[in-house]
Amino acid sequence: MIIYFADRAMNILGSASTGLPKGLMITNDKKTEEISEGVAIFECNLDYDFANSNKDEKQEVDVKKLAAVGNFILKQSADDGKAEVYTIIDSTIDPIQKDASIYAEDAGLDLLNEVVGTYTADKAYSIDHYINKFAYDSGFEIGINEVSNLTRKLSWDGEATATERLLSVATQFDNAEIEFCFKVENMAVTGKYINVYKKRGNDSGVTLTIGKEVSGFRIKSSIADLATAYRCTGGTPEGSENPITLDGYKYDDGDFHVFGSYVMSRKALEKWSRYQIKTEKKENDVGHIVKSFTYDTTSKSELCNRAVSSLKKICDEAVTYEVELLYLPDGVKVGDTVSIVDDDDNTYLTARLLKLETSESNDTKEAELGDYVRQESGIDEKVIELAERFEKIAKNRNFYTWTAFADDENGTGISANAYGKDYLGIATNRLTKEADLSDPMQYTWVKIKGEQGIPGTAGKDGKTTYFHMKYSAVPNPTSYSDMTETPNKYIGTYADYELDDSTDPSKYTWGKFQGDNGEDGADGIPGKNGENGETSYVHFAYATSADGKTGFSTTDTVGKTYMGQYADFEKADSEDPTKYRWGKFQGPKGKDGVDGEKGEPGEDGISPTVDITKSGNVTTISITDRTGDHAETVKDGENGTPGKDAILISETAPEKPEIDQLWQTASGEPIKRWTGSEWVVHYLSVENLDVEVLSAIAANLGTVIAGIIKNKEGTVNFDVEKGIIDTYNDTNGSSSSYGAGSTYYMGKDPAGNAARLAVNYYQLVYGDRAAGTKTSLTPMNGDWWVGAGDPWNGDNDTVLPIYASLNHLIQKTTGMIAGSKVVQIANGKDSVALFTAAEVATLLGIADGGSVNATVTISNGDGVAYGIHVEGCTYQNNIWYACFAGRNTSGISLPVRINYIIMAI
Repeated sequence: MIIYFADRAMNILGSASTGLPKGLMITNDKKTEEISEGVAIFECNLDYDFANSNKDEKQEVDVKKLAAVGNFILKQSADDGKAEVYTIIDSTIDPIQKDASIYAEDAGLDLLNEVVGTYTADKAYSIDHYINKFAYDSGFEIGINEVSNLTRKLSWDGEATATERLLSVATQFDNAEIEFCFKVENMAVTGKYINVYKKRGNDSGVTLTIGKEVSGFRIKSSIADLATAYRCTGGTPEGSENPITLDGYKYDDGDFHVFGSYVMSRKALEKWSRYQIKTEKKENDVGHIVKSFTYDTTSKSELCNRAVSSLKKICDEAVTYEVELLYLPDGVKVGDTVSIVDDDDNTYLTARLLKLETSESNDTKEAELGDYVRQESGIDEKVIELAERFEKIAKNRNFYTWTAFADDENGTGISANAYGKDYLGIATNRLTKEADLSDPMQYTWVKIKGEQGIPGTAGKDGKTTYFHMKYSAVPNPTSYSDMTETPNKYIGTYADYELDDSTDPSKYTWGKFQGDNGEDGADGIPGKNGENGETSYVHFAYATSADGKTGFSTTDTVGKTYMGQYADFEKADSEDPTKYRWGKFQGPKGKDGVDGEKGEPGEDGISPTVDITKSGNVTTISITDRTGDHAETVKDGENGTPGKDAILISETAPEKPEIDQLWQTASGEPIKRWTGSEWVVHYLSVENLDVEVLSAIAANLGTVIAGIIKNKEGTVNFDVEKGIIDTYNDTNGSSSSYGAGSTYYMGKDPAGNAARLAVNYYQLVYGDRAAGTKTSLTPMNGDWWVGAGDPWNGDNDTVLPIYASLNHLIQKTTGMIAGSKVVQIANGKDSVALFTAAEVATLLGIADGGSVNATVTISNGDGVAYGIHVEGCTYQNNIWYACFAGRNTSGISLPVRINYIIMAI
């Protein structure tokens, strides 16, 4: 994937990609499309962490310039190749990590930030009226419009963004859905469109099978939220104290209808009425299960549409399907419908793709399915559909006649286009209207094109003439819609100096083209002009045999019965009969007719003679007949100036080429382009390319089969057959190797010692070669093990489970408390009570503070005040005692500060 950055004036600033060897690298890209939002979101990170730190500052400046908010991103859709344009809304630059993150949306500032106010339509308008109003001056215009036949009188109070208002408009036109799209030509946006669909997406034809594409599948039924009617309230209009309701609004589709301020369902009431027995029903009551519905709008139309859409989801048993996808097949787009099949349980569903998140760099797709519809049977339904189709055919018996065109009587080169074709094929009694061109044997072929007519006299002014031809079903068409490109009953022709066909039927001379067999037609119609700017020549020859080899001549027509012709770009006639296409132009001698009456004697006649000579670029035609001598001179015309996209074919280069002029020495040879100073290869077509060295800036490749791919320096090697990528840095001696399931990094640590890091799918190992040690990090049994050994090999003495160890330490350190306490030593006592068991239990928050569940450590907190050593703490008779060394405290009676640590065991 390649994306291009452009400023607000659409000047291209730079690019980034997911796979090019140089430039900015795209990571963690994600494109999000969601039906309910209408707006597409594109997010990505740009990695500009290069080895040469001297370039980092410049690179960082470039990234800031590219990723500036308000800039545009241009990219091509991975699904259908359509152009996508996004406006950067947020960007974050991290100069430490050398990373930039981007968030962009396709609606752009024009609609996302624009705020529109209150509006009330004076009458019912179509949707394009509202879209043009709320997207005014944004550059967007309405594109596809599938609800153009609908009109609505709408109103809004309060403010909203233009995007929110457009979504509101679509909702009120029978819950239509919108998308934004762009037309891009030569890296510039030339069109911005808002497409309106009755429902986005198509039936994709994709089937997701349980156990294959679908990894998880659950069905849940509930009536916990069931209701058969809504009591509806909307927003509060400006200047009013009360919100709007549906009072006075009319809506009824046969099932859902408005009654006062309520939206109700007749079918739901019939099935789920609160009254199970007739005696429960009271006068004027109907038994609806009613819930409240509120939506912040001052439009009764929108409030009704939102309420009906919501009530449809809860007015019957709510059956939900939870589907977990392993992968989504290519080609499925947001809005498309897919089939979900569980043959084991005879479950057949259709579901719609409501949200799609795509990442090209990670090659992932995450889909959110909804709008599930359960089918009776995936197979039976197709059988029924086929049976209904045959029943309809048998009942109506509509048959069609197909026509096609080809190069010969076997249908070679079959086409629906008659241009350049000699044969017409007809197939009758067909059941489909569209002609099937896959099998020429279905058609009966007849020749419809006569031999080439004799060329006329060359023109005088050197202009290129163009012959135009149309067909019609009527003898005198009056409008462009009456004319077609495919043969019909009547044909119209004219010639002028304009390339394009006229749309005015009156410019054509019309005559019958199909119908009853008549006399031989006139000379054939010349083919259309070529497009490469070269002068073409038509050559004629004459002979007395069908292959042209007997009596061959390019000038003598006397006694000849066959004429041959071919066309090329060479002026001289070929003397090779095999180059000509031969046809008979003098039929066999017919039977003698009945003698006519003798006529009056005529004047002496003179046999006319024709002499054609050429001198330089002037051709002289001299004719002598009974009226005298006549002569006419014709000067060859100059070649027209090649068009912008024309390719000039000539053995020598044009003398004064224009910039971007294309030139080709012969058909099939490389096409060159004039840059203003030199000719460069513009296009080259080959089936197989075998070169020693191939250099390219960019390539658009399909499937590439290779052995080893490497760079010029040999520091990057890709062994395609083994699936291994090796890299090497000459500067610091570091290297890496990437293979299936494992990656190795080798180099030197900060101390200059050789080190090696190995990463595979189950373990990370770091090796210090100088010290001969290694450290591993291994996920196993729900924990991460770290140490010098390998837990998979049972080296439990040299590894430690991180989570279990930390959890044990936390448990130990959490049940601990420390402090200081002053106690009074009595005369002659060698111990003093410090805490009761109950006090210790309270301090630790445990049930029992005795020696079984706790321990107390103490020290002398003030040795200056009391110089006797504290020996320790003893538990006896539910009391913790502080004991003193030497057990001699006679004559001492004073306070002592005891510092303590109490821990739970």
